[in-house]
Amino acid sequence: MSLEEINAQLDGDDPETRLTGAETLATLASDRSFDPADGETEPFDLAIEAATADDPAVAYNGTKALSRLVKDGAVTTELTTLTTTDADRTYIERIAEVATERIGESNPGRVRSRGALVISRLASNDVDSVVTETVVERLLDLLQTGQKAIRKRRAVLALTNLGHYDHEGRAAVRAEMATAADSLREFASADDDLLQSVGLRALGFMGLSEPEAALPATELHAVVADHGNRPRNVNRAVRSLWQIGRTHPSVVVPVRDELEALLSYTEADAKDAAHLSKDTGALAKHARYVRSNAAMALAQLARDHPEQVSEAAVEQCVDLLEQRDESIHRVVRLLGRVHEAHGDVLDTADTTEEVRSYLAAERESKTTTKRHTRARGYAVWLLTRLSSDEPLSESAVATALEYLTEVRTGERTAFGPLRTEALATMSRAFPEQVTAHDESVDWLCRRAGESATSTERADAVTGLLSLVRSETTTPDRVTSVLEERLATESVPRVRRLLAQALGAASTPSTRRALAETAVTESRPDVSTAIDAALEHSGPSTVTHAGKDHPLAPTALPVVSATAYTPWLTETIDYGDIEAHHRIQHGGTGTVHKASLHPPANASTEAPRTIALKRPLEPAGRTVADLSAYIEEAQKWGRVHDHPNIVTIFGWGAQPQPWIAMEYLDEGELGAFAEARSLPVSQVLWIGVCIADALQHAHSHGIYHRDITPANVLLQRRRGWSMPKLADWGTARKRHELSRGDKQYTPGYGAPEQRPESERAREVPPAKTDIYQLATLVYELLTGEKPFAVEQAVQKRERSPAPPGDVRDGVPPAVDDLLRTALDPDPAARPETAARVRDVLADQW
Repeated sequence: MSLEEINAQLDGDDPETRLTGAETLATLASDRSFDPADGETEPFDLAIEAATADDPAVAYNGTKALSRLVKDGAVTTELTTLTTTDADRTYIERIAEVATERIGESNPGRVRSRGALVISRLASNDVDSVVTETVVERLLDLLQTGQKAIRKRRAVLALTNLGHYDHEGRAAVRAEMATAADSLREFASADDDLLQSVGLRALGFMGLSEPEAALPATELHAVVADHGNRPRNVNRAVRSLWQIGRTHPSVVVPVRDELEALLSYTEADAKDAAHLSKDTGALAKHARYVRSNAAMALAQLARDHPEQVSEAAVEQCVDLLEQRDESIHRVVRLLGRVHEAHGDVLDTADTTEEVRSYLAAERESKTTTKRHTRARGYAVWLLTRLSSDEPLSESAVATALEYLTEVRTGERTAFGPLRTEALATMSRAFPEQVTAHDESVDWLCRRAGESATSTERADAVTGLLSLVRSETTTPDRVTSVLEERLATESVPRVRRLLAQALGAASTPSTRRALAETAVTESRPDVSTAIDAALEHSGPSTVTHAGKDHPLAPTALPVVSATAYTPWLTETIDYGDIEAHHRIQHGGTGTVHKASLHPPANASTEAPRTIALKRPLEPAGRTVADLSAYIEEAQKWGRVHDHPNIVTIFGWGAQPQPWIAMEYLDEGELGAFAEARSLPVSQVLWIGVCIADALQHAHSHGIYHRDITPANVLLQRRRGWSMPKLADWGTARKRHELSRGDKQYTPGYGAPEQRPESERAREVPPAKTDIYQLATLVYELLTGEKPFAVEQAVQKRERSPAPPGDVRDGVPPAVDDLLRTALDPDPAARPETAARVRDVLADQW
């Protein structure tokens, strides 16, 4: 039947004739497609006419025809610009209006159901005009009152499309969905596959804005745990878990093992699934979606709890990376989240070279699909985490910056902060290339001023600081942003970085901004950072505020703070050293103040004061003693290129074992702290320095194992003395830990270090260093160790009272950190020394 004949029937006087015309139109809309761009708008006019009829049966078929006509996204796009015959609105606006009327509660259920389907399809095709309060209210009513499962399902489907996470500003719809959370959870447990599918999907979208309404998500857990039963719905459930996990990562924990198993999911696992095409390509696509969403869910967990992702899962992800699996965009995201907890696995797998190889292949392929675009951006971010010193070759930097720029940012993606983090690293390694890439500089400026998280603002300012220091960018390009941010920034760590960046810019404008801020600054550490920045920025007649405050460093130095750096490449012999008086005496060795006479080809003839470490007599004469001394020196030499680790200049076995190291004139931290009352901010800064030193050592596979006040030495400098970690004689490499722990200082050792401990070999060595560091910080804050030597039983059973109970002014975040770091269960402690450093840095 032609459209003219259908039109005639719809205009007829006989109800049966009008119904026949509407039914025929609905069938025609299903059998063929119409292109409004070619002038084929008459079917839409007829469907609108039928859908608005008073006869419910005609209205049902007219709405049915509309739902079929707008199924194609391309058609919907064309209708957004074409106006109806009365020319007062576009076709899409008129269709949305009709559908909204049809889902009203005064209509029969089947008409409301078809109206919901029209709304659903318009919303899935990016039609924002359908997102109204009236539509949402009526869909919620249909969801609650619908008599048939298909009507409820279409209402939920429409709501989820309206609140789709891929659209900005749809949070209000998701908030309204939370009012029907009980019904949505009921659907997610339904026996009907399709109803369960939309229920699972709805919980995920609702969980993006209203996660509490979706928790505890037991319905999702049940589907994932029984993943062999309904494979398609497993994918829905896993996807919803990672959506809720964006704000509540712990939701993933109950099914972590199942999710790790799904990383190996293949089309063979889904071949018996209902509602899935048995086409090999379709099954492969489904399997890829499952792997991808499983990786994403685990990545959400790893954001806060990387240690809970197993090494086996990390190895599987590396395999997927090597295979160039189509889930790669989420696999690289997961690898980036777990790199600190599983660095050994990633290093063993040579992941850095694999990522570089992937990016090189992508440069050749020039694929532009959204999935590949995201994968490339995340791969660049992962690479900057795996290799921060030189993540890329210089020739690949420009392309990598483009990859970071191409990834979409916004409500849908969490990539924005990761892009900022990657740019901060690249700005330090490749300042000229970053400066030449306007989009990257503009991004850093925006995030420094606008980011909602202090971590991202700190990364952005750090990146801009590197560009200013390198003198590759003109200060005026970034200073206005930094000045505006300094005026409103409340987080001390970021304020210190801003002061440092403005000082490096060294313009009259930045000096004025710093001086004005110094007048009103109340925190001593920030005030002294501003003072240091003003001094760095050049001479000024401004009177600096905060002169009575000790000078806290604004950031850790980037090179070792030693006066002997020019000599480190020279060969030092024992005969070049002249020992003087003893300055330290231990159970197995002594340290003397000494003079180091420069090598013949050194640029200066003046001797330098150093420290000389030697074993006690008769110790150090056996082969084992000689070996232990040389081994200590070698380990020390691997990690001493850090500003908070004592620098060594040479070592040898003749005429007796010896280690030459820098002389630190303030002595040991223990005696230093006893002689004066250290402010809380200085204690926290000392903790930041030592934690950063430990993170550096751990990244080289070296663990100290005996962190005490006696093993932290201090170098005099203006303001606060610089702490440096010494005495690496008890240090261990990871593979040496099976030897047991016989040397540690009572009162500072972790519970697992005691001889009777059965779990010593099971504990990650970083956790032991973290416990000892926390003990050191605790003692500096309170004047007492967390536990006395005789309190071994209590030490094995509980954490100590928070230092804030003993001393005023200890930030609650520090109390919480030390409570977890001093937990007898190593699994409860922070995963890395970097985590300890960052928490302390945010508080001093």
